[in-house]
Amino acid sequence: MGLGLTKYYEKGQLTIERSFQNRSEKVQTSKFGFTPEGLEIDLPTLSDYVPEGTDVAVIDNIGVFTLRLSIQDFRDQFDALNFILSTRGDCTAMFVMDDIACKMTHNLAEYSASGSLRLMVDENPYTGNIERYIRIPKMRRTCLSLNPIRFEITSSGIKLL
Repeated sequence: MGLGLTKYYEKGQLTIERSFQNRSEKVQTSKFGFTPEGLEIDLPTLSDYVPEGTDVAVIDNIGVFTLRLSIQDFRDQFDALNFILSTRGDCTAMFVMDDIACKMTHNLAEYSASGSLRLMVDENPYTGNIERYIRIPKMRRTCLSLNPIRFEITSSGIKLL
């Protein structure tokens, strides 16, 4: 990824679980005559991929796992996953969800989580340039501005402007 994470990966401080890849392989298997029960995943079982003692768990693209869930089922399962991870000492969970999946679930993930970051791309009306912004509509126990903050993605990471 070019983010200098190799040393953490090699020391075992960073693990990357390919749960979506595992799910995709099950999809391929089902095309060859197996039943589709294996395609469903309960969100709380994602906690099984997070080893004990983990400081930060990033679950990327959680919206993919919600496509077949009713809104109530999503809320119940997301709250359960959030609770399970919160009981693991000082584990901070960060869920990445695209805007479309967030809207499909009526922003329930944003409501249930302790914080929310929104990444946006918008045209600057003064310069006509397309710019990236981060907005933090919610971060419990903090006092943050609701105004968007401009940022750039550089070779050394994200730079707030």
